[in-house]
Amino acid sequence: MSIAFPIMNAADAATAVGLSLIHIVTGIGWFFSVHSGNNKLHVPSKDAAVA
Repeated sequence: MSIAFPIMNAADAATAVGLSLIHIVTGIGWFFSVHSGNNKLHVPSKDAAVA
């Protein structure tokens, strides 16, 4: 079973569109909330091995 299963098997088009929009908005919100506070993680580490 995939994540798209409930959307693809929705009872009507309005339900499918609603579920799709909810997941898209939630994904965008998650992306920006997770990546906005992690600026320290985007610098090269001094402990990283160089090959």
